[in-house]
Amino acid sequence: MAVNMVNRFLISIVFAGLLLAWAPQQGAAAAPQGLFGSVEVPAGVPWEWQRVMQRMRQDWRALDACRRDREHCASEPLRAWRDRLDALGRLAPRAQIARINELVNRQPYVADEANFGELDHYASASEFLQKSGDCEDYAIFKYFVLRALGFADPDLRVVLVLRGSDHAPHAVLAVYLGSEVYILDNDDNHVARPQDLGDYRPVQSFNASRGWIHVPS
Repeated sequence: MAVNMVNRFLISIVFAGLLLAWAPQQGAAAAPQGLFGSVEVPAGVPWEWQRVMQRMRQDWRALDACRRDREHCASEPLRAWRDRLDALGRLAPRAQIARINELVNRQPYVADEANFGELDHYASASEFLQKSGDCEDYAIFKYFVLRALGFADPDLRVVLVLRGSDHAPHAVLAVYLGSEVYILDNDDNHVARPQDLGDYRPVQSFNASRGWIHVPS
């Protein structure tokens, strides 16, 4: 992930710490446990995410048109995903997320600088199908596909994390199914639960309508 994303992560951590320091102690103590055992502080969403959501609305419209008329799909990759969605729609939700994670992870990893000549670029669904992407692009595309399958926006979050002993920046998709949360990661075809990923520290998460900053509980 790009260097400027590391800087953004660090800014998010500092911002979250200030928010908790200013919050009343009783309210902070009463905060429910969030992703990976963190405290979640409501916040805005990244500008890059707002921009990519605008482009993805066009992608959803193109996919809907493709579903109505397969022979006149905008692109061959979109036609392939139209057919996959038909098959995925017959699976149970837990099987859907496992299959989507495995299918999307087949895309080759490509850094933003090589793909777009930028240090950090959030790819829309159509861009990802054309050029693939890096870790947040896998998470965004999985979000796109699950929304197309009918998953509700509040049940999905793109999550920016630091992982491992070197605190390397990474991005995953969190999916809420009933009382369980599952993590879809481009580095692992097996869907995991947050409690099984002890070296993942969430920094920021967001969906179409909300954002959160995460700090250790």
